[in-house]
Amino acid sequence: MGCSNAKIAALQEMKHIIAQITLENDQLEEERDKLKSQHDDRPEEEKDSLQDLRTMHNDLEKEIKELKDIMLDFLPIPESKDNSFTLVRTSIERITQIQLEIEEQSEQLREMVEKRKDLKKEHESLEQLIDSTEKEIEEIEKTVEKHEWTLKEQGYFDDSKIRDFEKQRSLVIEELRAADTTYKDIPEEDSISDDDGSTEKQSYENLITLSEIEINKEIQEVEGELNDIVSQIKDLDLTDVERQQMSNYVASLGNKLKAAGNMTNVKHQTLDGQDKINALKTEKKILKMEVEGLKKISRRDSGDNTSSKIQALNVILQKKNCREQVSKTVNDELVNDIEETLKKARELSSSLRKK
Repeated sequence: MGCSNAKIAALQEMKHIIAQITLENDQLEEERDKLKSQHDDRPEEEKDSLQDLRTMHNDLEKEIKELKDIMLDFLPIPESKDNSFTLVRTSIERITQIQLEIEEQSEQLREMVEKRKDLKKEHESLEQLIDSTEKEIEEIEKTVEKHEWTLKEQGYFDDSKIRDFEKQRSLVIEELRAADTTYKDIPEEDSISDDDGSTEKQSYENLITLSEIEINKEIQEVEGELNDIVSQIKDLDLTDVERQQMSNYVASLGNKLKAAGNMTNVKHQTLDGQDKINALKTEKKILKMEVEGLKKISRRDSGDNTSSKIQALNVILQKKNCREQVSKTVNDELVNDIEETLKKARELSSSLRKK
């Protein structure tokens, strides 16, 4: 699924690039059409006006030079400056000024001609760029079609797989929300005991890998061992009250076992089921030791020494109460471990949402 997502993302990026290039190509085509229309709409006289002005300017320069030479040849050199000399001089200065203005105008015309040539070159380069861009777009479209066809043949570009992935993602998110809700509903009296008064907690990864079949198998084994213990208790020479107390104690263990087996949430069931199995195993060991002690007492006191049996049962009940008190202190550690597990679950759900 990771490879298919990467390929799909690459195809989407290529399509986005193609769309952007197509948009730029359309803009360039519009500019090209505008330039063509402006060039075609100009009249023929205006198209040739620059060339005509340049020719006229060159002719005018030649005529001015010839006129200046003629005037210098026929101009007499007077002995004294009179009005005619002043007029001629003024005229020459005026002609020179006009010549300078004409030269400036001709320079401006040359600049305009150069700009026109540059615009023409830019227009040609734009046309070439448009043609090359169109060819690149065609090649990219062919490549995209080829990749899409290859992905469809290989089965990576399947909408059903994408829907299945989204469905699995939504299920995981719902399970995590249910786990959070279940954690908030955990009673404060829920406790787990061990020989030392503390329980070994497995890591989050090991709890996730524990399947429901393994949990059921462990529960069945514990049920079988409890049944053996019940049968051993029945073989003891006990009174009805003693048997009733032992039956109630075993029934409480059976209720805890059923509560562990009826968990609906898989991940929460894994957390609670494994801890309760460990607790039941611990209580099973303690119960075995107590049964063996009762057997020894019954063998030693084979008569009607019921007081010693009752005393042994009182010892068992006192140990049970001690374990319940110790289990309350362990409950805080269990809550902290569950909070860490839910924190990791929230991080997993956030990473899935980002993907």
